[in-house]
Amino acid sequence: MADNKSYLLHFEDRVPCSSQQPLKYYTDFAGTYNQDCEKLGTSGPAKTASIVADNISENLRANVRVLDVGAGTGLVAVELRNRGFKHIDALDQSEAILSIAKASDLYENYIVDYITESPSATPSGINLLLNIPLNMNN
Repeated sequence: MADNKSYLLHFEDRVPCSSQQPLKYYTDFAGTYNQDCEKLGTSGPAKTASIVADNISENLRANVRVLDVGAGTGLVAVELRNRGFKHIDALDQSEAILSIAKASDLYENYIVDYITESPSATPSGINLLLNIPLNMNN
């Protein structure tokens, strides 16, 4: 248990302290993101995919087009694909972190952009937009 606690403190030390730092933070964090999330026992991707799958019938999932906002390395895409979703696009501000997902061929499109009132590269035909936390307590 002590190891987990010290790891959590290390992880929290890496959290950006201002809204001006997230791109650098996630770019620096890209190489260890999946391992760090695994050590923390993140539940958001699996729980979100389960909720989505529970609300979209199995025979429709292959035709639903999903935009994963803040896609990161593709943890949500893995879970959605395991549940029959095939058309998933990634949007993230960090090209470095998206390159991890791209290496696993998890998404159809990889969009490096910020979500604003007028996003510049959002694909058309999106049926479902997801933005999920890493951890969900319930």
